Amino acid sequence: MPKNTPIRIIDSQKTRAVSFLGGSGASGGVSDHGLLNGLADLIGRRQVLIGALSLGIAGSVLSYVSDSLFMILVGRAIQGTAGAVLLITLGLVREHCPKERVSPSIGLLLSASGVASTVGLIAGAMIVDGLGWRYIFAASAVVGVIALLGVIFLVPGTGRRQGPVPLDVAGALLFMPTICAFLIGIDM
Repeated sequence: MPKNTPIRIIDSQKTRAVSFLGGSGASGGVSDHGLLNGLADLIGRRQVLIGALSLGIAGSVLSYVSDSLFMILVGRAIQGTAGAVLLITLGLVREHCPKERVSPSIGLLLSASGVASTVGLIAGAMIVDGLGWRYIFAASAVVGVIALLGVIFLVPGTGRRQGPVPLDVAGALLFMPTICAFLIGIDM
């Protein structure tokens, strides 16, 4: 198990490094949403949901075991891929719920997301204070595994969209570095 030692960062750069940790997760999540949602339409939402959760777990584990700031940033960027889960889940609700239950179900899902974000911040602070910063990534991986198992065993298979599905891979790949550069520019 890796030591729970602080990452060595030049003192004047501490705030910027912490900002990059948050920004790398956000850029990883924001930049691939369009591609993952298009892929979900192409091959099925359940499959892409399993893939996104798996990448989120892998990013959490990478950040947990890493000793360098760069590798933690890479792990956070990979972990951010799981951010697409919410949009994919909204599509699953529309696909599997009866029409009269779609709006209340989406409302419940979005409300639960807000509550989970709030609880996550409080729990995260408690984990960092009690165990150290590394364990925030371990907790994230555990939650990801629970979610992944829930999807595997509880979410029904999904169909593919009928007809041609436009998937702009070039646009998505150009969007990723653009949004990352924009977010890094804001941080500086």
